[in-house]
Formats: sequence, C-alpha cells, structure tokens
Amino acid sequence: MSRPSLRALALVALSIAGASLAPACTEDSTTSTDSITTTAIAVDPLSFLGDVPCSPQPGAMRTYVATITDVTDPTAPFTLPSSGPLSCSVVALFRYVVLGHTYTAEVDAYDIPGDGLAPFGGASSGSRAMVDSEGVLVPPRWTTSCAQPALATEYQEAAVSGCAALEDRAPQTAAALRVDPSRALGALGCDDVSAFDVSPEDPSLPAVTGLACGAGAVDFDEGIVPGATYGFRVTAQLGAAPLAARCFAVAEAGRTVTATCDALTSKGSLSVAFNDVAPERGPFCGTGADSFEVQAFPLNGGGTYLSGSVPCADEVRFAPLEPGLYGAKVIARGPDGAALWSTLCGASVSPGATAACTH
Repeated sequence: MSRPSLRALALVALSIAGASLAPACTEDSTTSTDSITTTAIAVDPLSFLGDVPCSPQPGAMRTYVATITDVTDPTAPFTLPSSGPLSCSVVALFRYVVLGHTYTAEVDAYDIPGDGLAPFGGASSGSRAMVDSEGVLVPPRWTTSCAQPALATEYQEAAVSGCAALEDRAPQTAAALRVDPSRALGALGCDDVSAFDVSPEDPSLPAVTGLACGAGAVDFDEGIVPGATYGFRVTAQLGAAPLAARCFAVAEAGRTVTATCDALTSKGSLSVAFNDVAPERGPFCGTGADSFEVQAFPLNGGGTYLSGSVPCADEVRFAPLEPGLYGAKVIARGPDGAALWSTLCGASVSPGATAACTH
C-alpha cells in the first residue's frame, strides 16, 4: 500500500449511520475503492456522552464536531481538518489517516441542530469553529478530549478512547432568591395583616420594610452564592400583636428559587444544646457526660418547663412560648445517672424564632 500524500491527509470522510451509533462505510467524492478507504479513526459519541442526553429535547446535546490529531511524534503533532457538525447519534470516521500512526481527539458539542451550524469558511474549510446562519461564531456548549490514542490499523475502524467528562461551557447566570411573604400567612389573610417586613439573616442583603400584603414577592439577586442556604425573617402585626415567621431557600445557579416559609406566629421557642452550655472544663458530651435535663422558666414568672432526661447529643427545645426573657437550669449526668455539673443559661424569645440558651 502506498503512503498517502499530505494533500490526502487534509481530507476527512465521514460515514453517517442514520439513527444508529454503529459505524457504517460509505463511498464519497474524496474516497476511492482501494484498500486505504477501509482504514479509519472513529470518534464514537458513546465514549463521551456520559450523563448528557443526546436528544431533540431542550438543553440536550444535538450536534458535535470532532477533531483528531496525529500524535505519533509527540514533538510534532499534526491536527487534521475537523469533521463538520454531526448528529450526536452518529459516529465520525476519519478515513485518510496514516497506517501505524496514533491519533487522539477533541470534541466540541452543541445543543443546536446540525442545520443551524456551519464551519467557519465554508463546508470544505475543515474549520473547527462553527457559525450560525448569520455568520456569527457559536461557542460550543460542551467540550471534551479523548486522550487514549487510537492506532490506525489496516481494514479497521479504530476508536479513540479515554474521553474525559464533558465540560459544560454554558455561561452561568446569577442565582436569585424570591421571598413571598404571603406564603407565611397560613390561615390569615390580607384583611388580618396589612404589611410585612422582610429581614435577611445575611447582613449583606438589604431589608425590605412596609411591603403591602398582596403586593407580591421580593427578589434578592445581588451576591447570592449558589449552594448556600439563606434565611429570612418575615414580621407583621395582627392588631397590636407582633407576628413573625422564618423563610429559607438554597440558592441555585441560573435559577430564581422561591423561599419556603413557616406560618406567621406570635409564639417563639427556646433551644438548649448540651455543649453550648457546658462549663469550660466539661465534662462534655461523649467525654464523660451521657445525658442532661433542662428546667426552663420565664423570668417574669408563670411556671416551669421540664425536659426530662435527654441524650446529651440531642437538643432540647421548648415551644410554643410567649415572647419574653427566659432562664434555664441545665443538669448534666454521667452514664450511671449521677449529676456531673449544673449551670444556668438565658435567652430572649421572639415571635417566629428559636432562641438559643447561652450563658
């Protein structure tokens, strides 16, 4: 078999197997009937699709462009013309390769149908860059590379492998959060509550006051970090009685997430965590202490709330409580039930919030 010329190396023949991923052999104007046409380097979408769907659905991969590089001599790699836009359901076959040479591949993938893309410079340019019908450059949605070389072997279609996971190149739009105070109304209505104040727990976010009931939601879109959890305190008045609720949301890149809200209430709660109130020298939970009990009481009088014995890894919470100042006596006990230490803590309970008891 004769060694192909450099001109022949610049030609790429592709076979398209309809809706199948199995490679097929076809004749075209760039090939002849001699044995060299049966040798090809294949780039198979099954080797790089991963979790990205290949379908006509919005956001799925529709088209890809493959580019192979002769890496036989690592000091002088030679990149062949690119395939042009292909359906993600077919295999790219590069026929004009050199027997005994090795090739790697790079892939640019698009969520655009193939008829919406064309190589920059025309169909015969071999350009990797794609443009739309107006000639505007279209960046790929995903990219990957297949670093395990394929060896060009006579009468075989050798597939590149070792493809990395597709990297999504789509620009990430900003995350945003939406707080709709009407979601905290519960059984109440705008006849009961005329306006809301929305106070973010993150001090970098602005507070919103005097939002009329029924006026809609408030969006927070500055400085929101995807994946972070944000809390908001919604307050209102029911006559002379203050009401409050907590709303929270986990931010997601490129989405406006509506916060989930508890119902407005005039009551609050008190929580006691063992290690938060333990003396500096302990013993702490897991290092000698086994359980604890809490006796909570309003500082203005009115009775005592008892928790009973609770494992020291748990948290004691008293609810619902009238707003005001509360104190609590905490008694730590060892595995045998003997008292190890006792201490006092206190907190101010507010409507719609959980106050942590501290020294």
